[in-house]
Amino acid sequence: LDGTYLKKDKTISTYTKEVIAKLRNNGCLFVVATARPVRAVKQFLPWVEFDAGIFHNGAVIFGKNQEVMRFSIDNPYDLICKVRKDKLEACIAVETNDTLYANFHAERIWQGIEYISTDDFQELQGAKADKIIIEADSLERVKEFEGYLTDDLYIELSENTVGMIMNRQALKMRAILLLADKYGISPDE
Repeated sequence: LDGTYLKKDKTISTYTKEVIAKLRNNGCLFVVATARPVRAVKQFLPWVEFDAGIFHNGAVIFGKNQEVMRFSIDNPYDLICKVRKDKLEACIAVETNDTLYANFHAERIWQGIEYISTDDFQELQGAKADKIIIEADSLERVKEFEGYLTDDLYIELSENTVGMIMNRQALKMRAILLLADKYGISPDE
């Protein structure tokens, strides 16, 4: 969405609206792909109409209002405990069940976002997460957290603000291909 479909002020040009309307009228599916969670798209961009959505960089995939697939992080609580054992000051947020938990004032990074404040993430014991977010302002800072990851996870820097930890299966392109397969659309199409 950001930097492609949306303009810098988070609006859509008239031209883009017309093109998308023509495509949808001709039977094409319009799919959004974003690092944002589902609730953020609904809350901050309620006027964006789409047929299917890829959220959290491909960790959560929705097709025509139903969940198609989810690539979660098992035991986020365990990972957070390992990080905090060495880096107690780490500012961490966790996305799970379309809810954000954070041990810092998350509005510092995401203005207007609703979240649950937590000191120790105890409420996440036994849960799964869509994404773990660690405040990080450089690739060097992100690399400090790589040693805590299991083989099924990866971390990447986003907007020089946070490191996003996700399941290795959570990739936008993979999600696009999964949706295309679900709807019988070949990659060539």
